[in-house]
This record gives sequence, C-alpha cells and structure tokens, in this order.
Amino acid sequence: MHPLLKLFRYSGKYRKDIIIASFYSLLNKSFDILPEVLIGVAVDVIVKRQDSLLAKIGIHDVKWQIVILGLFTGLTWVLESLFQYLYSLKWCYLAQHLQHDMRLDAYSHVQKLELEYFENQATGNLMAILNDDINQLERFINDGINQILQIISSTIIISIIFFMISAEVAILSFLPMPLIVIGVFYFRKKLAPRYLSVRNSAGELNSKLNTNLSGLPIIKAFVTEIHELIQITKLSQKYADANKKAIIMSAAVTPVIRMAVMLGFLGALIYGGLLTIDGKIEVASYSILIFLSQRLLWPLTYLAQVTDMYQRSMAAINRVMGLLNAPIHIVSGPNQLMLPCRGEIEFNKVDFAYHERDKLFSDLSFNVTSGETIAFVGSTGSGKSTIVKLLLRFYSYNSGQILIDNQEITSLQLAELRQQIGLVSQDTFLIDGTIADNIAYGTFEAKHEEIIRVAKLAEADGFISQLPEGYNTLVGERGQKLSGGQRQRIALARAIIKNPAILILDEATSALDNQTEDLIQKAMEHVAKDRTTIVIAHRLSTIVNADKIHVLEHGRIIESGTHEELIGLNGHYANLWNLQLKEPDCA
Repeated sequence: MHPLLKLFRYSGKYRKDIIIASFYSLLNKSFDILPEVLIGVAVDVIVKRQDSLLAKIGIHDVKWQIVILGLFTGLTWVLESLFQYLYSLKWCYLAQHLQHDMRLDAYSHVQKLELEYFENQATGNLMAILNDDINQLERFINDGINQILQIISSTIIISIIFFMISAEVAILSFLPMPLIVIGVFYFRKKLAPRYLSVRNSAGELNSKLNTNLSGLPIIKAFVTEIHELIQITKLSQKYADANKKAIIMSAAVTPVIRMAVMLGFLGALIYGGLLTIDGKIEVASYSILIFLSQRLLWPLTYLAQVTDMYQRSMAAINRVMGLLNAPIHIVSGPNQLMLPCRGEIEFNKVDFAYHERDKLFSDLSFNVTSGETIAFVGSTGSGKSTIVKLLLRFYSYNSGQILIDNQEITSLQLAELRQQIGLVSQDTFLIDGTIADNIAYGTFEAKHEEIIRVAKLAEADGFISQLPEGYNTLVGERGQKLSGGQRQRIALARAIIKNPAILILDEATSALDNQTEDLIQKAMEHVAKDRTTIVIAHRLSTIVNADKIHVLEHGRIIESGTHEELIGLNGHYANLWNLQLKEPDCA
C-alpha cells in the first residue's frame, strides 16, 4: 500500500478536519489568484473607460470604477489573509493531533510486542521512529499537503481562465507541463530509496549514541573514548553521505523545472503579445495572461521543495507504519483469574526455543503448591530466568501448558496475570523520580505509611532515612545516584507493596553484601509466608531454606529436592555447594 494511503486510512477520525483544512486552502488560493484578474480589469478600465467591463454591468463613472475596483481588491486581500490564517491554524492543529496520536499508538504498540521483537531491534532505531520520523510527518502535514493542494487548485483555476481568454495561448503555455510532471515523477522515484537510506542511517546513529550514553562508565573504565568517537564519526559520516546523495538529486529539481517554466512564460509573453498587436486579444486580457502565466508556472518551482518534503515524509511514514504493523504474538486472553489467587503453578511438558536458536526446553514439567518456596539453580544459559519470562508471558511457549490455579495462562487477561506476580530481577529498573515514587511504582495509590512499611521489610528504610531528602530523594535516571544494592532493595520493596500471590526473585540479592543479604533473607522468610515464591539463585546460601530446589542443566531438571536431600545425593548440586564453600568471602 502506498504510504500516503496508509496515512489517509490511519487518520480516519480526522477526515472532517482534513476536508475543512483543504477547503480553507482552496479558498485562500482562489482569493490569492483573484488580484491578478482584477489587475486586468483595472487595465480594461484605463484603456476603455466608459466602455469597460465594469461599465457594462452598470458602473459608468470611471472614477467610481477605480474606487469600487480598489475596494473589491482590498476585500480580496482581506479574505485571502483570513483563509491563510484559518488553513494554517487548521493544518497545524491537525498535524499536532495526528503526530500525538501516532506517537502514542506507536509507543502503546511497542509495549505490547513480545521481548523477542526487541532482540532484533536497536533501541536507538526505535527512538528515531517514535521521535524523528513522526516529527517529519508533522512537518509534511503542516506545509506539504497545503502546498500540493494549492498547486493543483491554482493550476485548475488558471487553466480555466486561460482557455476562456485564448485557447491557443493556453495550449502554448501548457506545453511544458508534461515535462514538469514527468521530471517530478522521475526525481521522486530516484529520491525514494535515498531518503529511506537517510532515515535508516539516522536510526543507526541514534542507536549508537543511545548505547554509548548509557554505557559511559564502561567506556571510561576501558579507556575506549577514542574508539567510540571513531565509531560515532563513521556513523555520522554515513548519515551525512546519505543526505548528500539525496540533496544532489533534490537540488537538481528546481533548475530543471525553472527551465520548463521559462518556456511556458515565453510562449505566453511572445505569442500572446503578437495576438494582442493583431487585435485578436484585448490588452486587459493580455495583462491577465501575463500575470497568470507566472502564477501558473512559477509555483511549480515549489514542486522541488514539496517533492523533497514528500519523499522524506513517505520514508518516515513507511517506518512508522512498519512499526505499527509489527504483529503482536502475545495477546491477552479472555478469562479472568479466579481471585483470590492461590499461587499454584504447573509447567506441563513445556517446549520452548528462542527465535533462530536450538530448543531450550523439551517436556519441562514441575509443580509449585500454594505458599511454597522453590528455587532454581544451574549454570548460565540453563534456562532459569527463561522460566520466569514464560510465566510472565514475556515469551510464548511452543507447546505444553503453563497453569496458575489450574487455569492456562494463555487464556488469562494479561494485566490480571501479571498483577498477581511480583518480580525482582537482577537488572533493576528505576524511574527518574523519588524513592517513594519508585517503591509505589505500579501501586500508585499506596499511602506513605505503607511505603515505609515495605521499605523496612526490604531492609531499605535504614539507608533511605539517612539521605538528606529521605523518601523524597531523587534517584536519577535508572537510579544512577544509588548503589546496586540500594537499587535492589528498592526493587524488592516495590514488589512487596504490590502484595502479589506469586513473588519471583531473579538473582535479587546478587548486588548485596553478605550482611545485608542475611538481613533480607530473614525479612523474606516473613514476606514469603503464605505466598508462592520462586527464587532464581546463583549463591546457594540464599536458598538453603527453600521447600524445593530444582537443578537445571541445558533446559532439563536433573535434580530436585530440599537442600539436605540434594547434598545427600552427592550430585551436581552438592558439587556446586562444595565449590562455593571453598570460594573466599569477597562480599
């Protein structure tokens, strides 16, 4: 589908506004052309006096003819200015509303996409689409559509006047038009891939800048500033080169159109003049032809600017619509979760493989009873965190069943499912707000007393109280003003205040020292009471009290039992335990 048609279909609820804005543009152009016609009438008054066109409609006094002509011209200018104000306002409002809707729709759509989609997408490229490309569309709606409408309407109106005065001069003036149209379509076809390359290069540059800004501590630590500057230079140069290729082509449009315009104007000037000398055309009519030939042909030089803007916008629309049309594979189910949720979990012969990778799980099965604390341990890549992602429906499993309270999770409403699960992950995400804002994130109606209570449970109240602003302390972007351990304790408090039926701790104590970890372990024994808890652990000391421990290896559960039972097996878990006992205490 053509990008412009995609945009037209998307803007369905603004059809009335589009029609009104277009009507204002057409009226503005009509009144804009009228003064040239009135100039011809004025020449007619001066030349013919009592025999002028105005005299034929009952205004015989020559002075009154000029006065009335002047008043009518003034009114024409007022109306032209009025409709210019109205169409500018209407198109600008339309552009603002449309780009606002499109940005929100695109962002909302991005939030619904499964995590697998983002494995093949750079964050900076998505930022370029959500920001730069949609802004490019706004500029096109503000100016481009109006210019296209006015060029088309002026061509039609002036063509009618031309043929009414002299069909011969009209045909001669219009001879260059096919050349102009062919030239515009030729350049448009050539510009399309070049501007797509510009938009893609902008996305790559944005992606690299976004990555580098978030990774500045590593860049400084490894002294790679010069290396990264070289990489940014290459990408910036690539973007500049792509723009240069587009500019070389777009800059040629105006001179080519000007030459064609010159031929049409000379035709009207010379041939129309000869017809006037021979008495076949009135002097006033000749004046109108000369003025209108410029009004007809010179605006066509704006086609270069319009073509440039149009192609940039079409490339942007394709990228935005491509994002909006990205299929959503994980959809909310129709059923409500039976409340109160007991937190019973069952994985029944679950198969799963990440995109374009070997199968990770094959017939994975295990049960978690209500209120039970289970743990998963294993080497990196064994599938521990993937279990959590499947339970939260961040990914879709290929076959089998995952049940919560005997209800398959694919049949449940996503919001209800995730509302019953509290997640504390190793990669802690904090918003750029206060500590209180972060603890209450997702539970926005929480009272301050409740925030303090859960902070104490998460062993966070101690360090928070020592901060100058306490719970009103700003944490900075991604919580960069706090230590890793402080961020994880806030994340833990955030999960607790949600009061979920299922609590998931995915390496949640990895950034804590041994003393703080021991305090949180004691707190978690209280928090996990009467609550189903899943712990993904690297340090086995954090899960010795779990009701059941599963040892994962290459996507399979190879051992299961309590800590004491697994030690007694003298198998894989026992080897891990003995290995960690020998590690020096570095915390």
